[in-house]
Amino acid sequence: PLWMGADDRFFFNKYLQTDLIEFRRRGSRSQPGSQPAIDPYILPCIFGMLEIKPTRFKNTPLTLILISRRSRYRGGTRYFTRGVDEDGHVANYNETEQVVILNDSSSGLGGFAGSTDMQSGKFGASAGQEMQIMSYVQTRGSVPTYWSEINSLRYVPKLQVRSTEAAAPAAVKHFDEQIRIYGDNYLINLVNQKGRECRVKESYEKMVEALVSGPREHHEADRLTDEKFTTIQPGSKQQLFDRLHYVYFDYHTETKGMKMHKAYALVDKLQEALAAQGYFRGVDTPANVDGRIDARSLQTSVMRTNCMDCLDRTNVVQSIFGRHVLDRIFEQAGLMAHGSSFRDEDPAFEHIFRNIWADNADVVSSSYSGTGAMKTDVTRTGKRTKVGALQDARIGVTRYYLNNFRDGPRQD
Repeated sequence: PLWMGADDRFFFNKYLQTDLIEFRRRGSRSQPGSQPAIDPYILPCIFGMLEIKPTRFKNTPLTLILISRRSRYRGGTRYFTRGVDEDGHVANYNETEQVVILNDSSSGLGGFAGSTDMQSGKFGASAGQEMQIMSYVQTRGSVPTYWSEINSLRYVPKLQVRSTEAAAPAAVKHFDEQIRIYGDNYLINLVNQKGRECRVKESYEKMVEALVSGPREHHEADRLTDEKFTTIQPGSKQQLFDRLHYVYFDYHTETKGMKMHKAYALVDKLQEALAAQGYFRGVDTPANVDGRIDARSLQTSVMRTNCMDCLDRTNVVQSIFGRHVLDRIFEQAGLMAHGSSFRDEDPAFEHIFRNIWADNADVVSSSYSGTGAMKTDVTRTGKRTKVGALQDARIGVTRYYLNNFRDGPRQD
């Protein structure tokens, strides 16, 4: 049944369904035993974002989909819910999946048509007409240590960070689950290296150093900043947590003065990891009788991105990773030349891509902070604008009011 196959992390209405689930499993006094007839009434819902865009790229029809699912654990609003809980669940945890479907059937997400000639190594419109699904998954979530910000009517609340040792068991549970589900985790940390956010950065780095074997820390600097990148890599592959790879990027310093293109340095830094990570590619072949997708390649690791709220900076960087992978998909599908980008190849598709990611930013932000996201002018237009900066100021004031005066009842 649908509800039994649902990912428990994202079965957002599960608590509301508990009476039905209990009845399904045990029945009642008058009807003891399992009650499979109740299955159709137990409907799992996700809380998040789903956008499906049937469109074209350079005259090739395709469907672009973005799905974000918010975890039902560690639920709550921005300043009331930070960091990790003792069960290993982090605040504002979302899984985002970007999907491209080539040769989509007219009935939606199912069906197939055409040949199975996939021997050329290329795929796409030139390789028969099988429906093909290419999917790329990313996650976001709060820094998995014990930290909090207490509302005090100040615009920037006071930050409290507990020791690494206290949070270690919770972080172990968190990363144990993340590695089991996604494989290697690239921990992309975007908080500020100076000011109040520095303490959260330091607690995250101490946690990673405590978990991995023989941690090797490396700093990169340039004329702009004395800490452009910091990476922490395991010195060996002895244990489970050596599948954690920490990458710090000083987003605000690097993009200062509306130089948003500098965030693409992350893609350059992680070029090899992104290539090895790959993406899911499945083909719906005509020989398939059981409706299953024939998986031709799998994604082997995940980018886990965070800033302080896991909203504004996080979404910009996730859209950059999504763009890079989509470029590679189109390349390997034979839809554009090696090394090119769909940004230059098809402005209409570029517009759709930008807006679907900006919509995602607004939806994820609304559930946590009460407003749409900041920096969506970057996602929608590709550059920082003065109008966008004014819009962010308005959002900042609105968040201040909501977080201080409205989030208490909302949290309850």
